[in-house]
Amino acid sequence: MAVTNFLYFCGRLSTPPRKDAGISETKMKKTLLFILLILSFAYSCEKPDGGSTGNDGKKPAQMTERLNLATFNIRYATSGDTGVRSWASRKASVVATIKDNGFDVVGFQEVLANQQDDLKDALKDYIFYFVGRDDGTNGEAVGIGYRKSRLSVVDYGRFWLSPTPEKPSNAQQWGGPSRKRVAVWIKFKDLSTGKMFYYMTTHLEVNQEYVNVREKSAELIIAMEAKINKDALPFFVVGDMNPNSPIEAPMQKLRKVFSDSFQEANKAGVREGPTGTYNGFNPDADMENKTRGDYIFAKGRYDLKRYRTIDTKFSGQYPSDHLPVMITAIL
Repeated sequence: MAVTNFLYFCGRLSTPPRKDAGISETKMKKTLLFILLILSFAYSCEKPDGGSTGNDGKKPAQMTERLNLATFNIRYATSGDTGVRSWASRKASVVATIKDNGFDVVGFQEVLANQQDDLKDALKDYIFYFVGRDDGTNGEAVGIGYRKSRLSVVDYGRFWLSPTPEKPSNAQQWGGPSRKRVAVWIKFKDLSTGKMFYYMTTHLEVNQEYVNVREKSAELIIAMEAKINKDALPFFVVGDMNPNSPIEAPMQKLRKVFSDSFQEANKAGVREGPTGTYNGFNPDADMENKTRGDYIFAKGRYDLKRYRTIDTKFSGQYPSDHLPVMITAIL
């Protein structure tokens, strides 16, 4: 009886032992020996979902394999944003969003130099790689922040969304405006598992008149992934893609090579939060029917566990005019 009760407590039996289940005297010695063996397996009685930890405080492998991958347009700091919209008022909530959701990697857009400094000062667990779109240093930056206790950098790079991607340049030859757009990427090694993957973030051109520019940019991203990813590792492309519609040509072109994690999450029943990501600083916006501008595309073998559009407000306000998007994945 002692043996069966112990097994049931540890989850080794699906049903409890019968109350009338007895044990004969002739089996008592064998029972005592079995108890000694069973005690050696006591540490296998864990909480559901790997909730227990070992003596070193680390979670079991099935939990440490999970990566939280995000994209976040934080809205550039401008004097035109006053009151609760100003960077001074909302930078703490941007930082809290990153911390509270446990981003392991996050791709940023619209980050000016002072905002980069604020993020670095507030997020000591992270290392950042920012590239200013004007010349590599100045102007709105896109970048990647990653948790240094979880990931290490194997390789990295940048390119401009233009006919001459190797140098700071605009897309006027594609019919675009004079401003420049850039993409950055990092090849990571997961310190928990040893697995490697690529992460790229960018910010595509905006407005209906520049659909062709976005399409050319999508083509360049596809070509650069093929050039960079010679070892066929999982590859994530995230950012503010500025589509007028999810089915416009640039998005369709990207979906021919990458999967759209929003669509994959819908199929798998693991999508959380509203469809839209652009809130325009309106705390009362109907986000289910707003534009989905922020995407996480993926290529390669990975297991999508969760997709979430993060619509948390702080004192009734959103941290940015965009909602961040996060997926939880196992490579």
